[in-house]
This record gives sequence, C-alpha cells and structure tokens, in this order.
Amino acid sequence: MIKKILTVFVTVCGLSLLAGDLEIISATYGNGDNKVDVTEKVKAAVVEDTFICVTVSNNFAGSDPAKGKAKTMKVEYKVDGETKTAEVKEKKDFIVIAAIPVEGEGLKVIKAYYGAPGKWMDVKDIVTKALEDNKKLAVNNGTFKKDPAPGTAKKLIVIYSDKGKVGSVVKNERTFLEIEEFQKK
Repeated sequence: MIKKILTVFVTVCGLSLLAGDLEIISATYGNGDNKVDVTEKVKAAVVEDTFICVTVSNNFAGSDPAKGKAKTMKVEYKVDGETKTAEVKEKKDFIVIAAIPVEGEGLKVIKAYYGAPGKWMDVKDIVTKALEDNKKLAVNNGTFKKDPAPGTAKKLIVIYSDKGKVGSVVKNERTFLEIEEFQKK
C-alpha cells in the first residue's frame, strides 16, 4: 500500500514536512529595517524541488546587515499552491521537506543526503545498509567516500518513514547516526 503523507510540523530548527514541490517566493535576513535579500541564495539551496537545509547565518547571507544584533531569516514559500511563511533565528537550521509517497509500515530510508547547501550528495544506500546492520554510522567524509563541500561544515539529512509516518533526522558532521535516533521519534 502506498500513501502520501500530508502532515505539517515545525520543530525548533524550523523543520516542516509538506506535500508537493517546494517553491521559494522570497527570503530576507536581518533585524528590523537592516535586512538583505537572500531569495536567490535560498532558491539555490533547494534540492530536487523537495527539500532545503541551510544554517541561518551571516556566512550564508554573505554579509552582516545588523552588526551586534540578533537576526532572523524570513522565508515565504509555496507548496501545493499554498503559501507559507517561516521565520528562523540566526544560528538555527531552516529545513523544509516536501513529503514523499510512503510504502509499508517498518523503518525505511526514503532519502538521505550528505553535504551543505548547493552541494548535496545522495547517500541513501550507505545509510540504509548501516541501519539494516544496526551499525553506528560516523557522519564524515570517510564514511561517504567523498567531500561534497570542501572547507564547509556538512550535515547528514535522513528522510524516513516508520509506522506510516514520515520523519527526518539531521546530524552534523563529526557525529554519529544510530538506530536509536529513529526510535525516539
């Protein structure tokens, strides 16, 4: 049985699961009147029209529009014709994942990517094998046999289904992914 999950949820890191393709309408970064337009940078970070993961920072924005002040990134985006807005604080991750058809009830890796915005590589087979073998997986270039973004901090994003629900696990480089991460959800 195949079903498409149409759930929406938000966590402290700004994660949303939504149905349909993801389209970025606009994005700004800053504080008050001191903002810069980061729309094109956010659009460039979308992978396969299905997800985006960026760390909100001066580095991502390319400048510090409000020196010494806490900043946020505000993104207006569309999924399945519905416009939504998200606001994420500086140094937090902005992640949106368009939901994918799900089959079965057991734990299944739907997609897995390792890298950084604009430089993601598909690592689904490696992650799936580690989970099937119940092995701890080191999140690093050696495990994935390549550095997709030299000189940049990377993340592992695993989109999975379990018991008919879609979820995700995001791990920073130099950490470990374990099966228990999926059982906590």
